[in-house]
Order: sequence, then structure tokens, then C-alpha cells
Amino acid sequence: MVLNNIFIRVTDITDYYFCPRKVYLKRVMHYEEESTEQKIFGSIVHSIFDRINDKEKDIIYSIKENKGYEYILNLYNQFTYKLIEDILLEFDEEIQKLKLDKNKIKIKSYNYVSKDIEERAKNVYNFILESDLYGIELWENLEPKLVTEIDVTSLKNNIIGRVDRIEIYKDEMIPYEIKSGFYRREHVTQLYAYYLLLKDEYPKYKINKGYLLYAKDNYKKEIEFTNKKEIENILYTKDKIYNMIEEKKDPGKVYKDACKKCLFYNICWK
Repeated sequence: MVLNNIFIRVTDITDYYFCPRKVYLKRVMHYEEESTEQKIFGSIVHSIFDRINDKEKDIIYSIKENKGYEYILNLYNQFTYKLIEDILLEFDEEIQKLKLDKNKIKIKSYNYVSKDIEERAKNVYNFILESDLYGIELWENLEPKLVTEIDVTSLKNNIIGRVDRIEIYKDEMIPYEIKSGFYRREHVTQLYAYYLLLKDEYPKYKINKGYLLYAKDNYKKEIEFTNKKEIENILYTKDKIYNMIEEKKDPGKVYKDACKKCLFYNICWK
């Protein structure tokens, strides 16, 4: 089915599993979720990862000899501290409007990205030990390269999404979906959806598995992409969402205990 210029988001699909009306309110009625500390924090973290992706090459270019893991980690940390300061200035108006504690956001932001920074530093250090390469040569040959918060698109299926992390090898990609809470079944669906997008956008790479990473416990759950039924369900749900948007049809509301935690609760029930 060709969906013209309407793209369905991966989060629309997982939201639809939770509540079809939430997707209707966002995509048809164009309600926006209120600005909250959580929403602003998410935007800040995305900006941090975006710029780390853009500038990591410069960090690695500066490594001219093996001074050990702590030295490499310190390079990443110094860059990240400065980056967070700069980004918080860009969000100053929103932070002041909600009367948020900038120092707490700074600490929380660093804590959130610190594991990723450590993984990158370890990855670079271990590759130096194996290859004895530095500077430009180190960057050009580094494997895997770690990239985070990457936007991907399936033009074939008209689905868009943002992958939390990808390990990139010469001929293979391994996507990660990072969660701060506990395992839920829709996390698997989300990772499969990213697999579908990556296969369409990067057909030359093997993508056989991915990981759900639960940051709180630092637990990784491996998911092999062998379940064709999962893909069928994703595409079926995508078509239902498309039809709902095209027809502007309200699917109705059904009360659940989880409704109270939804940012659209007042729209539906008050």
C-alpha cells in the first residue's frame, strides 16, 4: 500500500497498541503534549547525543598515542560537560518558564548520557589496543562505530522513527532500544520496527539481531529478527493508523487505569 506523503511514526504504532485514541488526538486533532520537565529533558538529551555523533570524530582525531582508558574517558567527559552547558543555554527560556532547577537538569543529563560516553571510550580504547592506530587512521578504521538517536525512514512502507543506538560494523548493524523502566512486550515491537526501517534504508548491511538495553539494571535482552508475524503486525497496525488519519475517524475512548498517567487524560475525561 502506498501511503503518499503521510508517514507513520514508530511511536504511533506502539501508542496505538496502548490506546488508538492517543494517536488520533496527536495525528488527526493535532493536540500537542504539554511541555513538561520530562519532555524538555528528552529534547535536551536528544540534542546532546546529536552533537556527540557530529563531533566524536574530532575527539578521536586528537588521540595521538595510547595514554590509557582514563585519558580517553576524560576527553569525552570534558567535551560532554561543555556540551551540556551550551545546550542548557539554548533551552533557558523553557527551563525558566517551568521554573526548573537548571543544576538538577545538568546533573540528570550527564547521568543519563554517562553510560553511553563510557561505552564509546571503552570501544575506542579496546580498538587502539588491537590496532595500534591513532588520529585520522583510528577514526577511519574504528569498529564498531557507535551512533545514537539516529533518524531512519522506510520510504517503501512510509514509516519513520529514531533509533536509540546503533553499532555499525563494516557489513553489519546492531540496533539498540534503551529503556529506563522494566521490560514490556511492546519494546520488542518497537525494536522490530526499527529493524524494518534500517533494512529499507541500509540494504547493504546485515541486520540479524538487536538489543533491548534496560539502563537501570544495565541488562541487555537479545532479540533475533526471525519473527515474520511481528513484521506483519507492525505493517497491519501501520495501515490502520493511516486509515484513521485519512478518514479522520475517532476510534473512541476506553478507560484504563493507565489513562491517569497519559498527558491527554484531561482532554478525554474532563
